[in-house]
Amino acid sequence: MIESILKTCRPETKLCIASGITCPEEYIKTKSVAEWKKSPIPELGKIPAVFLIYKG
Repeated sequence: MIESILKTCRPETKLCIASGITCPEEYIKTKSVAEWKKSPIPELGKIPAVFLIYKG
């Protein structure tokens, strides 16, 4: 799903990935699509995750 979002959204669109909320391995990051394309994408596997997309 992350790959599809990165392909279809504009570079300036903000994407927040939140997974494992309230767990010790909680992960919450917000970056622009352009920044996500330059950085490693988190391996979520079957961890419940929420994707927030913001068009500014």
